[in-house]
Amino acid sequence: MATDDGHLLDLDQFEDLDDALAQLKDSRAYEEVLREALDPSAQFGLLTLFAMSACTRFRGLHEAVVREVEATNPHAVFPLNRAFAETVLTVAYAHDHPDYVERILERRGEQPKELKRLPIRKLIDHIAPDAPGFNQVYDELCEITHFGSVALWQPHSITGERTLQWGSAPRWSNDREALIACAQLKEMSAAAVAYLHYFTQRHLTT
Repeated sequence: MATDDGHLLDLDQFEDLDDALAQLKDSRAYEEVLREALDPSAQFGLLTLFAMSACTRFRGLHEAVVREVEATNPHAVFPLNRAFAETVLTVAYAHDHPDYVERILERRGEQPKELKRLPIRKLIDHIAPDAPGFNQVYDELCEITHFGSVALWQPHSITGERTLQWGSAPRWSNDREALIACAQLKEMSAAAVAYLHYFTQRHLTT
């Protein structure tokens, strides 16, 4: 993973935004992981249910990010990327702690005390050895999702010496910003496929 400012993201992997969108267009990789792992004759259990739900969530968020990038709507793209990141974190943690799936069976207010969900920082700490930059990218995604400083300045641009421009319609501040969003999704998508594969191979195959 890498920071939102693009310093550690490989933006050179894209020729331009059209190329980035073309590379991200296919969202079937998550389903392919499930098809490879699932045995139609196998007993259906909670971990199978979880893997299926994670697969659908990855695909739904992935496709939504691509649509909103095309629609020049960063205010939707980055929160969607954050939701995608949180799903990666959950699958990664459940790979090593499959009993954690029980904690997301019920709504937060209905969970018994011993089955409370972990704070997001605990999930980030768990993935840190494999993805040391995850904390930075997640913090940046939170800034725009929670109307922090990134969200505050995103729709504004300074032109000339002292002219501040603003528009009510969502738009990218610059082409680089859109490429950063695409690079984030591409990196997280690779992580999602990997962790979903690890999970299914460890917990669903016999």
